[in-house]
Amino acid sequence: MIVGEAGLMAAVAALAAIVPSMLAGRLLLALLQDTGQVAPTVSYGFGPIALARDSASHSSALPGPRLVTARRTAKVRAVDRCSRRQSTTHG
Repeated sequence: MIVGEAGLMAAVAALAAIVPSMLAGRLLLALLQDTGQVAPTVSYGFGPIALARDSASHSSALPGPRLVTARRTAKVRAVDRCSRRQSTTHG
Protein backbone atom coordinates (compact mmCIF):
# COMPACT_ATOMS: atom_id res chain seq x y z
CA MET A 1 0.00 0.00 0.00
CA ILE A 2 2.84 2.42 0.82
CA VAL A 3 4.56 1.64 -2.46
CA GLY A 4 1.37 2.26 -4.44
CA GLU A 5 0.58 5.50 -2.65
CA ALA A 6 4.12 6.77 -3.17
CA GLY A 7 3.91 5.92 -6.86
CA LEU A 8 0.60 7.72 -7.21
CA MET A 9 1.92 10.80 -5.44
CA ALA A 10 5.02 10.77 -7.65
CA ALA A 11 2.86 10.66 -10.78
CA VAL A 12 0.72 13.56 -9.54
CA ALA A 13 3.84 15.57 -8.65
CA ALA A 14 5.38 14.92 -12.06
CA LEU A 15 2.21 16.05 -13.84
CA ALA A 16 1.94 19.14 -11.65
CA ALA A 17 5.53 20.10 -12.46
CA ILE A 18 5.08 20.21 -16.24
CA VAL A 19 3.60 23.71 -16.56
CA PRO A 20 5.99 25.45 -14.13
CA SER A 21 8.98 23.81 -15.79
CA MET A 22 7.82 24.93 -19.23
CA LEU A 23 7.43 28.51 -18.00
CA ALA A 24 10.80 28.46 -16.22
CA GLY A 25 12.49 27.15 -19.35
CA ARG A 26 11.03 29.92 -21.47
CA LEU A 27 12.09 32.51 -18.90
CA LEU A 28 15.61 31.12 -18.70
CA LEU A 29 16.01 31.14 -22.48
CA ALA A 30 14.73 34.73 -22.66
CA LEU A 31 17.18 35.83 -19.96
CA LEU A 32 20.09 34.12 -21.71
CA GLN A 33 19.13 35.73 -25.02
CA ASP A 34 18.81 39.18 -23.41
CA THR A 35 22.32 38.94 -21.94
CA GLY A 36 23.79 37.77 -25.24
CA GLN A 37 24.77 34.32 -23.98
CA VAL A 38 22.45 32.59 -26.45
CA ALA A 39 21.78 33.68 -30.02
CA PRO A 40 18.34 35.19 -30.63
CA THR A 41 17.74 32.63 -33.37
CA VAL A 42 17.65 29.76 -30.84
CA SER A 43 14.05 28.70 -30.30
CA TYR A 44 12.51 27.19 -27.19
CA GLY A 45 11.51 23.54 -27.35
CA PHE A 46 9.77 21.41 -24.73
CA GLY A 47 8.66 18.15 -26.19
CA PRO A 48 8.19 14.45 -25.59
CA ILE A 49 11.91 13.75 -25.23
CA ALA A 50 12.22 16.14 -22.30
CA LEU A 51 9.12 14.70 -20.67
CA ALA A 52 10.25 11.11 -21.16
CA ARG A 53 13.76 11.79 -19.87
CA ASP A 54 12.55 13.60 -16.76
CA SER A 55 9.85 11.03 -16.05
CA ALA A 56 12.34 8.18 -16.42
CA SER A 57 14.87 9.77 -14.08
CA HIS A 58 12.15 10.61 -11.58
CA SER A 59 10.69 7.10 -11.69
CA SER A 60 14.05 5.38 -11.42
CA ALA A 61 14.87 7.31 -8.23
CA LEU A 62 11.65 6.35 -6.44
CA PRO A 63 11.74 2.58 -5.81
CA GLY A 64 14.54 2.76 -3.24
CA PRO A 65 12.86 5.12 -0.75
CA ARG A 66 9.50 3.43 -1.26
CA LEU A 67 10.89 0.01 -0.45
CA VAL A 68 12.84 1.29 2.56
CA THR A 69 9.69 2.87 3.98
CA ALA A 70 7.63 -0.24 3.36
CA ARG A 71 10.21 -2.48 5.04
CA ARG A 72 10.55 -0.22 8.07
CA THR A 73 6.79 -0.14 8.46
CA ALA A 74 6.53 -3.91 8.14
CA LYS A 75 9.23 -4.52 10.77
CA VAL A 76 7.25 -2.84 13.54
CA ARG A 77 4.49 -5.09 14.80
CA ALA A 78 1.04 -3.73 15.57
CA VAL A 79 1.37 -4.81 19.23
CA ASP A 80 4.57 -2.79 19.56
CA ARG A 81 2.89 0.27 18.09
CA CYS A 82 -0.03 0.00 20.50
CA SER A 83 2.22 -0.41 23.53
CA ARG A 84 4.31 2.59 22.48
CA ARG A 85 1.22 4.70 21.96
CA GLN A 86 -0.18 3.78 25.39
CA SER A 87 3.10 4.51 27.17
CA THR A 88 3.35 7.96 25.57
CA THR A 89 -0.26 8.92 26.32
CA HIS A 90 -0.29 7.68 29.93
CA GLY A 91 3.27 8.52 30.92
